[in-house]
Amino acid sequence: MVLSWILIALAVVMKNNMIVFWIAMVIVALFAAWQRQVKWSLAVEWLFGSLAVLMLSMSLMSGIATRNGYQKSPDQATPVTSWIALGLNQQSFGKYTTKDFMSVKQAPTATAKQTVATKLIKSRLQQMDAIDFGLHLTNKMGVFFAKGDFDALSQVAQWIKAPSWFLKRQQSLHFWQLLSTQCWYLMFLIGSIYLLIVSRGQRLSVTVFALMILGLTFFHVGLWEVAARYALPLLPILMILGVTGWATWPGLSLKPRQRNVVSLLAVAGTLFCLTVTLQFSKDQQSTMDILDFQRNGSYAPSSTTQLIKPAEKVTNQIPFEMATNQIRIYPTSTTGKVTVILKNGTRELARRTGNPAQAVTLTYPRTVGSKLRLTIINRGRTSVSYYAALANFSQLDGTITSERRSYLQHSLNLLHAPVNVTSNRAIFSMLLGELLLVLLSSRVLPKKQRDYDSIQL
Repeated sequence: MVLSWILIALAVVMKNNMIVFWIAMVIVALFAAWQRQVKWSLAVEWLFGSLAVLMLSMSLMSGIATRNGYQKSPDQATPVTSWIALGLNQQSFGKYTTKDFMSVKQAPTATAKQTVATKLIKSRLQQMDAIDFGLHLTNKMGVFFAKGDFDALSQVAQWIKAPSWFLKRQQSLHFWQLLSTQCWYLMFLIGSIYLLIVSRGQRLSVTVFALMILGLTFFHVGLWEVAARYALPLLPILMILGVTGWATWPGLSLKPRQRNVVSLLAVAGTLFCLTVTLQFSKDQQSTMDILDFQRNGSYAPSSTTQLIKPAEKVTNQIPFEMATNQIRIYPTSTTGKVTVILKNGTRELARRTGNPAQAVTLTYPRTVGSKLRLTIINRGRTSVSYYAALANFSQLDGTITSERRSYLQHSLNLLHAPVNVTSNRAIFSMLLGELLLVLLSSRVLPKKQRDYDSIQL
């Protein structure tokens, strides 16, 4: 009991939306007591004990933050309503957009921020009727449960260290990783739904898990902004329910004729998937690989900009071992005059002069450079600024530094001729391998039906 109090309290203080898990436990505890499945004294003890540990944990974390110099600044904080406004954006399917966020963030005071967010909510609700709102929630549901990788693979270029073989093939590997994780994620969902149907509310553990899933889903789909990674806390729950659901699924015993039908369906399905995948890979051709993306600094630009004064020269070292032919930097200024120079050791690769918005991208001959140096010279009469990250560890190699340093935001790219998402050889190999597994499994299905009533969660 005490362990459950501690685990839930830690979850809530780490991520506030985990409060839905505590609410689910409270509802189940009270319902179980009302149904006389547990004693009222036990339910009340758990309720007050968990509440006390939760409040104590929140107070403790707040005290630690205050002692380490954290101070609340209401005029800097974004209001709750700003995230609700983000979730009502039909064009983005309720996902985070920088434009929406900054429209609230740039308001000078807490009252002004609240006013901007409230106006956004009202205007977007007025633009949707009941049908539009229903379709919008459906689209948000698709975002929430669409990706089995929970966006974990989309930020590979931001890793401080990553194997070169992975970076060179990241597009193809990302495609197959996402496809495979979507498949097993779908299987967990199917198994979970089946278990919820056959359990008929007889197991408190299943009820708790179901309420947790519904609570977090309603929070992000119905109220908040949505992203695939927000469903990650549901993964352990879906794993438990999904595996249990498939384990309780009645066994199948097929006759030879039925096995042949299954085999034919598998072949037809594989041919269909082969056609669709080949066409998708061809339609989604790319002409650029992002090999290194130091993105930190763009999320909170008001406190992470590097200022370059008139006549000042700033040089940034960018060690990188792989072949590239383009670099991109991210200015916050649009006026002034700068010269941007990229060198590999002592050899100049590219140079560009103009206002900061014009000197954003430098393209140069394909170069394998381990000593890239980017220099920005302010030739104007006013200061210019660029997105940067302020950190106590190197954004280039992860080394911990004795003081806080600034690292210019940049991306290193490799431009190339159009290539498919993945090779045709890989598509044929993967799908034929899957077909072989299906055909073999259809031939070795158990002849005796399993006793699924004996399996308990």
